[in-house]
Amino acid sequence: MGSTAVDEASTRTLAAEPSAAILRVIHHVQTAYDDRVSPSEPLRFVVKELLAITGSAGGFVAEASPGNGRAELTVRAAIGVRVAPEIANACFKKVLTTGGPVLSPEPGVAGLVGGDPAVRSCVAVPLTSGAGIEGLLGLVNRPGGFDDATLDLIAPLAATCGALLAKARVVAERELSERRLREAQDALAHYVVHDHLTGLVNRREFERQLVEAVVSARRGRTHTLAYVDLDQFKLINDTHGHVAGDVVLREVTARLRLHVRGSDTLARLGGDEFGIILWDCAAADAAAIAARWTEEIAAGSSEWNGNRLRASMSVGLVELNRLTRDATEVLSYADRACLAAKEAGGSRVCNYRDDDSYLAEKGAQMRWATRLKEGLANDQFVLFAQEIVGTRGRTGPGKHFEVLVRYKDDDGRLVAPGFFLPAAERYGIIPQLDRWVISHTIAWLGSLDHRLERVGSCAVNVSGRTLDAGFAEWLVDQIDLHRVEPSMLCLELTETAAVEELPRAGASLDRLRASGVRVALDDFGSGLSSFSYLKRLPIDIVKIDGQFIKSLGKSEVDRTIVRSVAEIARSMGKVTVAEWVEDEATLELVRELGVDFVQGYLFGKPGPLAELFTSP
Repeated sequence: MGSTAVDEASTRTLAAEPSAAILRVIHHVQTAYDDRVSPSEPLRFVVKELLAITGSAGGFVAEASPGNGRAELTVRAAIGVRVAPEIANACFKKVLTTGGPVLSPEPGVAGLVGGDPAVRSCVAVPLTSGAGIEGLLGLVNRPGGFDDATLDLIAPLAATCGALLAKARVVAERELSERRLREAQDALAHYVVHDHLTGLVNRREFERQLVEAVVSARRGRTHTLAYVDLDQFKLINDTHGHVAGDVVLREVTARLRLHVRGSDTLARLGGDEFGIILWDCAAADAAAIAARWTEEIAAGSSEWNGNRLRASMSVGLVELNRLTRDATEVLSYADRACLAAKEAGGSRVCNYRDDDSYLAEKGAQMRWATRLKEGLANDQFVLFAQEIVGTRGRTGPGKHFEVLVRYKDDDGRLVAPGFFLPAAERYGIIPQLDRWVISHTIAWLGSLDHRLERVGSCAVNVSGRTLDAGFAEWLVDQIDLHRVEPSMLCLELTETAAVEELPRAGASLDRLRASGVRVALDDFGSGLSSFSYLKRLPIDIVKIDGQFIKSLGKSEVDRTIVRSVAEIARSMGKVTVAEWVEDEATLELVRELGVDFVQGYLFGKPGPLAELFTSP
């Protein structure tokens, strides 16, 4: 970079020849400053030299501010004058209007120097570039005014100063764009690895760090994974709404931040589930730390619409050490341990152990969940049926039977539902499985053609979780599609599910009963519900739990219960069915007690549905 001023001898010479002096200033600016210099420095040099050449009292260079229609100015350089914004802008607007310079001998220009009454005139020329007017170059004077000769003198500087301002604008715009790009990249990088609601690390980033933790554990370090699940969080959402649930999640997050070590990784894995990696912390030490978490969360509360919302949490722990195999496995172990903590009452900590039989059972359920999903995709289920008989012999021309389901494994062996239904319920697969059974049953009924008249009623079990808002219409569509009489179909819903799901599923059951489908209350008595439920529940058939039937010959209490159920059901116009009837003596007892139908091994074990009507 060259000199920023012209020496005194040159200045005296240039002052004697103003035009030559202006050319010298232009040449100096164009050759003495490189691109690394801020434009404010050469612009200040121009103003200083211009004052020496013209003998003016002060001068300034101002640039148009981007984003304001170039109708506002920002001072870049000023010497001997304090520019009043309103006067400078007034000059600039006049320049924009006329497209040329402004010569103002009016006393009002005194405002340019803060009200100095000695100022008598102002001259301003527009600074241009290829992009248009970039700003303004102005001079002010006290005793003497400006004339057209002054304009002619300073006009050659307009292009040079305009180029400097254009350079400043381009640099500023580039810096702004780069800053915005960096901010956008930073925001995107943060979004990719953080949860938007809580600001915590998200599941994707957590699993990446968990892989790192497993690798370091296999090399000798010891860490602990904590899987955290809030207790009864669904109740908060259902009662107060999801906004209230979000308030609780943020409050829990804030409390966890206070009590999780700064070196640990805290993440929201989804819903009301959190994950924490306690780096360099053995499971025994982690258990004490996690116990404090549960105490702090249980002691706190959140405020929502005047309500105090309280949450508690269950924690499952797994130690990461040399024996740890992979991140997926250890995460599933922690999930099982957390489930054990919840089912033990919640608000507690459970440490996973390889020899824990309860957790092993949950692991088996998880494996069944995977097999069930694959089985649904590949039709690996077979329908069975067990006949239901009247206590006084067959009633009517058609058979009554219950449809049951079996899973067919890869070796062709059939697996009873007791092995896989708990997993289907636990992992939310039961609605899909119920729909598979129902749709295939109705399709089979539709394929019977003339043999359809041999069907009295066909019962199919359905979970309360299956009775969502769209289930009734779906079932009616299936019945219409296969041209089956709706009254042939009976849905069996367990007593517990019926009571719990009635507020949500009552409309679906009413819609189905109105179409002709019948509803049975299965395992009545197992939930120890009051007989008053029989009046409220939209059912047609009561199936008495087999636990009461198998001991009828020994228990007077069981006989009293069965007799009462039969009498109350009959008074309400409902039909009764006794399950687990396995011998003639039990059949005779349920007949005497007034039960209408029976089902059990006395009349045959379940067999393939496809073979039900192969014999007369």
